[in-house]
Amino acid sequence: ADGKTHLTKAVKTSFRVDTEFPVWNSYRRLTGLHDDNKALYLVVQIFDYDKLSKDDFIGMSITDISEAKSGQKFQTEVQIEKQFQKHLKGKCLVEFEILKDTKWPSQKTIFFVRHGESKWNEAEHGILQKGNLVDGVTTMAGGRDHPLNYVGINQARELNAKWKAKDNPSVPSGEKPSSDDIDSFYQATKIYASPLTRATQTCLIGLQDHPTLARDGVTLMRQLREVKNRIGWDTLGDALGEQIRVRVREKLLHETKTRPHQLKDFLPKGEEDLDILTNPKIDTNDCETYWWDEDHNKSVDISERLTDLIHALRFSDHEIIICVGHSLFFREMCRAFIGGGHPKSTKEIKELLKTDKNNEKEGKKGLGFEGSNLAMDSRLYKLGNAACLMAKFDFSKPLMKDWKITSAKLMFGSRFNKKEKQDMASSDSKDVPPSVPDDKALLSK
Repeated sequence: ADGKTHLTKAVKTSFRVDTEFPVWNSYRRLTGLHDDNKALYLVVQIFDYDKLSKDDFIGMSITDISEAKSGQKFQTEVQIEKQFQKHLKGKCLVEFEILKDTKWPSQKTIFFVRHGESKWNEAEHGILQKGNLVDGVTTMAGGRDHPLNYVGINQARELNAKWKAKDNPSVPSGEKPSSDDIDSFYQATKIYASPLTRATQTCLIGLQDHPTLARDGVTLMRQLREVKNRIGWDTLGDALGEQIRVRVREKLLHETKTRPHQLKDFLPKGEEDLDILTNPKIDTNDCETYWWDEDHNKSVDISERLTDLIHALRFSDHEIIICVGHSLFFREMCRAFIGGGHPKSTKEIKELLKTDKNNEKEGKKGLGFEGSNLAMDSRLYKLGNAACLMAKFDFSKPLMKDWKITSAKLMFGSRFNKKEKQDMASSDSKDVPPSVPDDKALLSK
């Protein structure tokens, strides 16, 4: 652009739909060798996303950030391509913030909590275990964004009781959590959740009375939503913004009235207790516009979501974070950051771990992961409903390809669901599995 030299590769954000005021909430580390005697520019290009053809280039802005201070915000005008200028209602502006010389924690603890059993899960079990094909398919096809059923509500309540009581039973895989690990869950200072109803419900029930939820509430993050396979209707959203809370409340109330015997002590004061349960602040900034996928996720889609999420976690000021979400996406996270890179098959995972064990015996450098059996389980299997996995992340290296999970533990007696098929659809089986992309984008003149 204008004779400038590229210092890094280009960053690509995820797309936003049906809004004239898109908010990306996208963090990136921009790295490259730069001569301090030359000017430094940030180039922003805007594209119109197309599903079936090449994205249309709309326009570009170039901003001099040579003298930018950390925390400085910029608003710059985008120069629109001639063929799109007739659609302009005014100036097209883009805003961004520069952060530099900031010392984010390089070691972080992230707790991944899967939602409780949902109506969709219940229908799946009915088909697979009881042969109730007609009822199961009717339930699965009859709606979207399925909420918790009564079992899932009680599973979330059980998780709540366990962390409050500091219950620390033995776990079926990996090392048993220490008392410090249990305390870390209580000490988490940031809570994120998927905007899908079952995950937000699990967050509000499972984390009720957590000091951070009570003080700061929960931030909904679209990148924590479930992976969309070809028939994943339960991954399709049904509400935007504040309507997400309304839907969460309505579905809890409906299940309570439908299953009074199974949930007789859940909301003893009825809607009064429900108002208290759903009262914490819910930050919906990331979900004010269309936030789900109508098409099934390919490997590149999952990779882009992992990139967005891991950067948001990396550049958060918080050292201990709780993320409430979904089993397939959490499994992709483990595959991407345990041992580096994404293995292509179950066989490759087993070979990788076998080699790692042999290397450690011979005194060679291994994966740097504590607990090989848990490393394999977290890459092969889905977390059980309302299960919690603690992952220790090392962000000490500057590039994302070197970020990794160094250890993990199942919390509060959680387990993996080994009865389900290992490779239930996450992305199209013909796709190359997601990889960890390279880091990205500045210009110099």
